[in-house]
Amino acid sequence: IAKAKNLTFISLEKFLLILLNKIRETNGILVSYSSAEEIIIKANLTFFSELYSNHIKYLNLLKPAKKWINKFHKLRFSLLPPLRKKFNSFQQKRSKRSLASIMRLINFPISSDYAPFGTTKRINDILSGLKRTKGDYFKLTPCQKQKCTKLFKHNSYDVMAMTVLLNEILEKDPKLVT
Repeated sequence: IAKAKNLTFISLEKFLLILLNKIRETNGILVSYSSAEEIIIKANLTFFSELYSNHIKYLNLLKPAKKWINKFHKLRFSLLPPLRKKFNSFQQKRSKRSLASIMRLINFPISSDYAPFGTTKRINDILSGLKRTKGDYFKLTPCQKQKCTKLFKHNSYDVMAMTVLLNEILEKDPKLVT
């Protein structure tokens, strides 16, 4: 996929080393919307704690987002309709505090092809196609290529949304981000 999209491909470990060094050099912060990224880093870099734990700031944006909602948008948030009408009750509950759901409070809408609870299926369908085509992106079905495009679009939305949300929280009350 990287080759077909003119993107650079490097191993996960090399990417993490570059990312963490960049964060350390710039005194930056690794921002995510869960603890999943931190778990992935620690699982893939066995020396993470020795080299980086004292130098890398990690922000799970969900925590300050909850505080921001409670302080500034509690009623409005409680009145938001479900993110997707077709979700079952479990998905409705889980999606309530999702990034896409919260972004509705600051008018940062998701596109209709944004797929909460569908990302893993998209990835698996793409991987299945790549296995069938022996890694040749150009031999994927049009549907699999479309899923790839939507996956990139989904991830791009998440990155942009976290930036917008973090700035909004910092503007309203920087103390919510600790």
